[in-house]
Amino acid sequence: MFRSNIPPQHLPDGWRPAQLSEIATVHGGGRLKLNKSHYAEAGARAYSAAGPDGFVEQVEGEAPTIVLSSIGARCGKSFLTDGPWTTLANTQVITPRPALASAAFLHAILDDEDYWNRSGSAQPFIKPSDVKGAWVTLPPLDEQRRIAQVLRSMDEAISSAKSAHSKAEAVLSQSREVATGLSMEPPDWERRPLLDFFQLQRGHDLPVQDRKGGDVPVIASNGTVGFHNVSAATRPAVVTGRSGTIGKVNYFDGPCWPLNTTLYVKNFKGSCPRYVYHFLSAFPLADYATGTGVPTLNRNDVHVVEVPWPEVAEQRSIAAALDAIEETVRVAEREVLALIALKSSVADDLLTGRVRVPA
Repeated sequence: MFRSNIPPQHLPDGWRPAQLSEIATVHGGGRLKLNKSHYAEAGARAYSAAGPDGFVEQVEGEAPTIVLSSIGARCGKSFLTDGPWTTLANTQVITPRPALASAAFLHAILDDEDYWNRSGSAQPFIKPSDVKGAWVTLPPLDEQRRIAQVLRSMDEAISSAKSAHSKAEAVLSQSREVATGLSMEPPDWERRPLLDFFQLQRGHDLPVQDRKGGDVPVIASNGTVGFHNVSAATRPAVVTGRSGTIGKVNYFDGPCWPLNTTLYVKNFKGSCPRYVYHFLSAFPLADYATGTGVPTLNRNDVHVVEVPWPEVAEQRSIAAALDAIEETVRVAEREVLALIALKSSVADDLLTGRVRVPA
């Protein structure tokens, strides 16, 4: 939408391009020489390069301000203050002049990592001079406020949708633990070693240069990382992380290639595959990982764990109920993504003046 080093073009009547140094005071963060060792249980909100991640007793300012992460992994991410604030090093502080610019409006423009002109490669950073010289589009102040209010309302809708999604995920997690007997074991279920009910198998190596780019997903411990033209797992496939990311479980109706960083179900032994998927999603796999650097899950350690297990007809009934709850999670997630996409589209229209917000 915008680039910090390019003046905006083709603006509506009454709008103008401006550089941040014209409409705001801009300076490096960390003026009070504080670091995270000074964090307290309460006080002024502290902003590091990672964002608002603590509190300190000292107050640097109270005016609405934009704190820009200017170095590191979140370089280009900005944060709008709310109440008393203090900044740490590796940030830039942008405080709009109230007669010229709304902090909430400016934040809507500046909170875009693609907007900023960044330097460096291994450790990206934004030069202070590039912050002061950054170009923004500036409508009249009352219109800035109306635009900011529309976008704030959309942020509130996104926050509400995210909360609903989190609640749905919590319900699914709790339901899995109860329904699979891991938190409340039914007295009439069998309890035997896990290997009696299904067998896990280590995944198969497939270097990037050997992947043929078909429609078979290649699965690592954290999910799909590429595609191939040959499957290496039975269908359906239940796959979980063996090293690195432990505990995330995926289910595939179609063919897939689990890499050697995963474990997958080689033999369901008559068990319902969807039940096995839900069971493993609830089972504390990470508790059985070993290693101090990169945790690793040994299938043999899991195979010997005694677990409660229902008859296959009951497995299917439980899986169907859990599938229905999981679908509510997917619906909630789709709503979040749709609202985020809608906000991005609306922001693009409003911040460029293609769509105006009437008084």
